[in-house]
Amino acid sequence: MIISSLIFLYQSLSEKYSNLMLINEISEIKSSILFFQKIYRFYPGDFPRAVQIINSNFNGNGDNIISDNIESLYVFEHMQKANLIYDKNFQYRYLSYAKKNINMIASKYSKCGYQLLTDSKLNNINVSFNRKENFLRIANHKNKGNLTLPCTTNIVARDIDIKLDDGNPIKGVFLSDNAFNDHEKKCICRKNEKLVNYCIFNYNENCIMQMNLF
Repeated sequence: MIISSLIFLYQSLSEKYSNLMLINEISEIKSSILFFQKIYRFYPGDFPRAVQIINSNFNGNGDNIISDNIESLYVFEHMQKANLIYDKNFQYRYLSYAKKNINMIASKYSKCGYQLLTDSKLNNINVSFNRKENFLRIANHKNKGNLTLPCTTNIVARDIDIKLDDGNPIKGVFLSDNAFNDHEKKCICRKNEKLVNYCIFNYNENCIMQMNLF
């Protein structure tokens, strides 16, 4: 009984530590992206003088948009060349749902991954799909390279949202959504056909997340 209790306590503390480190990691990656933008006046991947200034292999076009299939492949390469990240193991990904070629970096503390891209908002949030914004997407990096799959439980996603924003999955700078095209896996609960909050009664991994860069 005592051993079982100690094992449970260890697992609980380990999970809390991993979640805290994930929150810090998300915040640090966003801060690094914004720092790059402040120093060079362009987002990584979009920097038009990256070859000349930071010895990159690619210049962006400087239009303040992370262009699909081109600039999106050089986001983390630009950051690494600027000494803002030190992991050189960028993984190529093809997002089949959006027909995007992109690169990403894996989390050290979870099976989440990070991508900087320009797109419309998440699937289940009612906005114009013609409105494009740069954002940091946080989702599963270990499942066939498709970052439309979830990487955290609803409770963890809610806790991250509370720490970094307002705790509301459809408002603010931190947003969450159900897994793409999978209506059985619910991250957000509805009431009277409206998206209202995280489905915290569901302990499965259901949430895809993003941080807007403003």
